[in-house]
Amino acid sequence: MNVSRLAVLLFAVAVVASHADETNLTLTVDGITYSNVTFRTVTPATVNIFHKTGVATIPLEKLPLELQKRFGYDPQKAAGYRRAETERAAEIQAAQNRGRIGETRAQIEARYGTPLKNTDDGSCVFLKGGFRIVVSFYQDTADLIIYGKAEQDALDNSVEMSDNEIQTLLKACGGEKKWKPREVISVDKQWLTEDETLFAVYDSFKHFLAVGSKEYAERSSSGKKSEEDKNLQGF
Repeated sequence: MNVSRLAVLLFAVAVVASHADETNLTLTVDGITYSNVTFRTVTPATVNIFHKTGVATIPLEKLPLELQKRFGYDPQKAAGYRRAETERAAEIQAAQNRGRIGETRAQIEARYGTPLKNTDDGSCVFLKGGFRIVVSFYQDTADLIIYGKAEQDALDNSVEMSDNEIQTLLKACGGEKKWKPREVISVDKQWLTEDETLFAVYDSFKHFLAVGSKEYAERSSSGKKSEEDKNLQGF
């Protein structure tokens, strides 16, 4: 930690301490006594306090009755707030587990910003961190993402990605899923997740990485077969 950051930290601690000295209120919760208490952020379920030795978060139901009334404690509202917090935490964890594939359109736009372009098939084109990103959606969730460097080579293809960039993007798209290389004869690099719910292909000529869901691959295969059958009618 450099000197300036240390100075800021010490100043912040001093401010907290000075606030704590503003009151002689003492509060005992679950056998722990807090002295020089000042109340800060209040939610339907908790209140944050500054006290002589630091900060703490106290459930409203553990406060004395007069303080519960002061902060508008309602057991039903507190329970609803906690349920919502639990659901929100579960959603965040689920998003981390599944990675980018499976995120909603709103989540994708929050991550990559306003689309540069919306294509006729409903895909969105983004530009972020030197990458051109094309996201296809099915029932409003991302099921195919194509990454390519914004910089182009003499053939107007994206410049080549490094192995580190490829692995970082695979991890981002797969979340907690583990990727394994596919043993196929191809100039392109291919991967599947261990549970085979996601696939990825790196085009060695055009230098783009496509990551998609198993469902996307199945729909694409079915659509291709239907088109072939239509074209072959009458042969």
